[in-house]
Amino acid sequence: MIFNFFKKVFLAIFATKLSAKLSTKANRNTSQMASVSNKIKVSAFEQVENALINADVEWEIVEKILSSISPSDSQYKTKIKQYLLNIVEGQAGNLSNYKPSSGPFVLLFFGVNGSGKTTTIGKLSWLLTQGGESVLLAGCDTFRTAATEQLQGWVDKISASNPLAKIKMDGMRKPAEDPAAVCYRAIKKGIDEGFDNIFIDTSGRLHTNQNLMEELAKITRVIKKLDPTLPHLSLIVIDGSNGTSAVRQVEDFSKFAHIDGIIATKLDSSSKAGAIFTIVKKYHKKIFFLGNGESLSGLTPFSPQSFVDNFFEG
Repeated sequence: MIFNFFKKVFLAIFATKLSAKLSTKANRNTSQMASVSNKIKVSAFEQVENALINADVEWEIVEKILSSISPSDSQYKTKIKQYLLNIVEGQAGNLSNYKPSSGPFVLLFFGVNGSGKTTTIGKLSWLLTQGGESVLLAGCDTFRTAATEQLQGWVDKISASNPLAKIKMDGMRKPAEDPAAVCYRAIKKGIDEGFDNIFIDTSGRLHTNQNLMEELAKITRVIKKLDPTLPHLSLIVIDGSNGTSAVRQVEDFSKFAHIDGIIATKLDSSSKAGAIFTIVKKYHKKIFFLGNGESLSGLTPFSPQSFVDNFFEG
């Protein structure tokens, strides 16, 4: 009986120790699994952080996003998406909001060299002529030799795709003529001939070139002599792949010309145009169109939801 008693005690102690050992091991495994899971979540979160920075979203915006969302939140991607959507929501520009009640709609386009400004003018011309509107292109880039020929090329391209398109090029100018004088004469012609729209193509210029920036300011002053409300709409064209440089361009150009809105181009590249979030948040500028490729139809009205959805694709 004594033997049986100690046997029961021994078995009870053994069972207790075994249970404790198994429990400790299970807790350790659970802890290790939780640690691995947390590392995976943090790693994924950091990948999103790097993706935002690589897509040219300004660090100030990224920092605010990260400080308000936890990696352990299973909905963090959805919340990041919503945060960015909140920035651009309501910021889609609409041409009709700027059109005058009478007379031609005068649009001034400017931007740095290679931003796709002249190509954008051609695409927008095609878009409006498809709706039956007439467009006069004012070639006021007297700095670049082939500028007028490039604009005329778009007129020919549009006319070939639609023989009924009402589009014309005004490229009459004297050698080394003042761009402001060319612009003034073209607008007067557009008014006299009853065009619906007049697009002013200015010289591509580096935002760091003081003389060319002063030239842009002069164009604005001169055309206001025809009508103090001109231009009805001033648009800066930025290369969507330029990142923080595009933000700087908006800042510098705004010192010499009023900016109503933005057109971002070259979105057919790997660019996500994350700089748009910074431009909207910092300068409160409307985004009118997004451009990609060289086709006539490669200009799309800006849609905040579509832009954010595409931003997270790929």
